[in-house]
Amino acid sequence: MAQRLFAIMQVADLPRSREFFTAIGLRFDPDFTNDNFASMQVGDAQVILHIESSFEVVTRKRPVDTQDETEAVFGIFVDSRDDVEHIVDRAVSAGGREHSPPWDANFFYQRVFEDLDGHQWEICWVKNAPAS
Repeated sequence: MAQRLFAIMQVADLPRSREFFTAIGLRFDPDFTNDNFASMQVGDAQVILHIESSFEVVTRKRPVDTQDETEAVFGIFVDSRDDVEHIVDRAVSAGGREHSPPWDANFFYQRVFEDLDGHQWEICWVKNAPAS
């Protein structure tokens, strides 16, 4: 059975969120994008950004206030420490916010940012464990 992970998250301003994630190097699938949602590729997974009204139709629940609560943490393993720096620096330059100080355990390096809607993204490198 083929398996592929996808996640759905709510965003306040879909065009602005698309610009943000494009700025950090992610790509969107034009065949799975409209005025209510946009699907972006993250490695082998897809993250589908929904505007609030569309998100509520799909989940049948109200989204959490990501300024005060955490609904989930999204993590991406990358190939190098430099990739961690590059992605988080671009996220901050595009309007995101660094969530916490970097964590450096010598064999593991991580930085965390919040996107425009307060969703947390952990960008991680692990020594001798290729991302792909």
